[in-house]
Amino acid sequence: MGISSKRAVIYTRVSSTAQEYQGTSLSTQSDGCITYANSKEYRVVKVFKEVWTGSVFRQRPLLTELRTMARHGEFDILIIYAFDRLSRKQTHLAIIIEEMENLGNTVECVTEKFDQTAQGQFMMSARAYVAEVEREKILDRTHSGRLKRVHEKGKLIPGFKPVFGYDFDSVKTGAKGNYIVNDEDAPLVRRIFSLYKNGMKIRGIANLLNDEGVPTPTRRGFWVGATIYRMLTDRTYIGEATTLKWDSRMDNNGIVKRTLKPIKEHVVIPVPAIIDLNLFDEVQSVMALNKVDSSRNNPDPEDSLLRSGFVKCGYCGRVMAVRRWTKKASVTYTCQAAFRNGRTCISNQISTKVLDPLVWLYVGELIKDFSLVEEAIAILKKQGSPHTTNFATIEQSIKNANIQLEQYAEDLRAKDGNGQFKIRGMLREQLLNDISQTEKYIDELCEEKTKIEEGKFEWEHMQKEIDAFIAWCLSARETYETASYEEKRRALRMLGITVLVYQEKDTTHKRYDIRVSVPAIVSHKLCSEAQFLYQNVNVSFLP
Repeated sequence: MGISSKRAVIYTRVSSTAQEYQGTSLSTQSDGCITYANSKEYRVVKVFKEVWTGSVFRQRPLLTELRTMARHGEFDILIIYAFDRLSRKQTHLAIIIEEMENLGNTVECVTEKFDQTAQGQFMMSARAYVAEVEREKILDRTHSGRLKRVHEKGKLIPGFKPVFGYDFDSVKTGAKGNYIVNDEDAPLVRRIFSLYKNGMKIRGIANLLNDEGVPTPTRRGFWVGATIYRMLTDRTYIGEATTLKWDSRMDNNGIVKRTLKPIKEHVVIPVPAIIDLNLFDEVQSVMALNKVDSSRNNPDPEDSLLRSGFVKCGYCGRVMAVRRWTKKASVTYTCQAAFRNGRTCISNQISTKVLDPLVWLYVGELIKDFSLVEEAIAILKKQGSPHTTNFATIEQSIKNANIQLEQYAEDLRAKDGNGQFKIRGMLREQLLNDISQTEKYIDELCEEKTKIEEGKFEWEHMQKEIDAFIAWCLSARETYETASYEEKRRALRMLGITVLVYQEKDTTHKRYDIRVSVPAIVSHKLCSEAQFLYQNVNVSFLP
């Protein structure tokens, strides 16, 4: 028998990198799916192996690629190992499957068989609901265990490594419970506090330790000011270790973000003190005075058009800082890494009076001949809103669910010839439960619809920003040379200007390389991948 003409794609997923490294879960899924495809004589055109949480679906890059293939008609069958590999959320699972069916594709599962009848559809949704509930239970058990460890046992939540100057008591007990003082590192902590109290600045302390070859807390790299600052402000050193002070939540993009809880919600666990309370308070007072005396305001911001991120060192990639040379009476963009102890880059700098006019000249040329930028923006707009397909699918899902709800209600009201309800007892209870689950499902779909509407609003706002920028460029074609400082900065941001600077004596590179990403304000990264060279400017559209 020959291979079937039906084209299949395989989608496998694990939630963590650790599972990927083990290789068992993804390989088990893909092997099972390939065996299934061979038994059905499907022609496998692509296998997707994704490492991403199952609680989101729009943000998964490989799933997004798969859905794009479906919209382009590049396959007929989607094969999955289990339904929770597609999504652990009932709502998301229903959206994805309905989208596939609307596009003429079939979803087939290797380990779980659900037919297309009403009962089969209900069982599939129930299976996804169970997977979703199980995930919530895992999160709840983990959170409860952490609370119990802190409040009942008075133990810290152990991290990857203890605060510098301490060890976990696992050195003695075999389990990470609390801190004990590290007698080798504690004297250095006391020395740092003493140096700062006696007048040495934070950067000076870092330079001194680097000069003396003192190992850093990580035992690699160099001492930097941020490390010293964290140590000087850490109350763990006076015996007050805090835990449960961060709130971790996943945003709509599937990214876990940590926010600091109010201080009253922090839990303090007593640990051995390394620093005396009086010394700690003195250091905080000195730090407060130094902060007041230190002026971080740019004395003349308009003498450096490309400050705050537009200029980068071509060798190490770091943002170059504005440096004012009193003796030379000059201002330069300078790679700071070249001037630190334990320098990690070569001396690289360029005068603002040289670079700023040249960069603005190039920007002016782009504004005068705006066809290249307009072409890129036209491609962007042609693609349309990324939310349109999802929105239509969800609206259809809501419509179908409401129809199902009306059918349930009709069944619930139906009576026989004796005036008795046709559905009674356990069946009636099951029907009421089905109504409750459908109402919850509709609520979740409406919530998804709201999120998409918000995303659509952001996309439309972005279009207005682009239109406003184009209008400004067209009006400034002849007057860009007299543009204000703020107008210039806005143009730099809109065009996504980045300048890489190299040493003047470097014969392998140009002195500077101006790169343009059009338009930089597109947070959704919808631009085309077209690239072109404009004179000495490397202009690239964000993929």
